[in-house]
Amino acid sequence: MKFSMIPQTKWSYGRMSPWEISVQQFVDDCVEGRLHDPHAALKAFAELRLIAPAKYAALFDQPVTEERLAELCNARAFVCAAMELVGPYCGILVTRAASGPSSALVSFSGEIEEGNFFGDDPAIALVAACARALLLLGGASIEKIRPE
Repeated sequence: MKFSMIPQTKWSYGRMSPWEISVQQFVDDCVEGRLHDPHAALKAFAELRLIAPAKYAALFDQPVTEERLAELCNARAFVCAAMELVGPYCGILVTRAASGPSSALVSFSGEIEEGNFFGDDPAIALVAACARALLLLGGASIEKIRPE
């Protein structure tokens, strides 16, 4: 059995919902380079948003249509697309070193835990960091992570 990248005291595949396992697989695919194309990674994250359980779906109440995602990707505005996909209910920090590598940090309102990700592309780093932050939410209530 493959374990998640998140500390095992919090999560393991055995205690995750099917959606959370899909989110963890998305993160693993980004880490292992299977999702190295920003458009493919953004599309995969958008699909995860669409099938999110009610608790998480409320974080993504501002839809990003396939047409909008395609428009942004065709304009090579991958970071803009990633920001729209991550949504307004979290804080984000995206950096890129002069030599090229990127990092991203995502924190949902009211949460101490932050999702972070390091990679070659800033858009992929941002959606992967958001995915990791989603996994860290665990038992948090939607009222705590999405203030009115």
